[in-house]
Amino acid sequence: MLQIDLEKLEFWQGDACNLKPHFKNYDLIIAINLLDRLYDAELFLRDMAKRLNKDGKKIYSQETINKILNDEFELVETPFEVEFVIQEHIRKYQHTFSQFSVWKKL
Repeated sequence: MLQIDLEKLEFWQGDACNLKPHFKNYDLIIAINLLDRLYDAELFLRDMAKRLNKDGKKIYSQETINKILNDEFELVETPFEVEFVIQEHIRKYQHTFSQFSVWKKL
């Protein structure tokens, strides 16, 4: 399982398909519950290669990823299920499971 140094953890909000150039040199990128909501998921996936350090890893939900990532990344962990809850508003929560995979930049 991945070890994450919480002191290096940052949260940013923005357009995932139009990230600014200063978002780079990451050891890990996590895109949870994101790909199916993007207007161009393939653009986002291809853009991540230039934002990761060598040997950097990214975590994505599994849909259509293999054909997009195989040229620049290697699958390093068998896909696994992650359970999470999204608070939609004060009295409504969404409980769901997503399948994830971990990829290493070549």
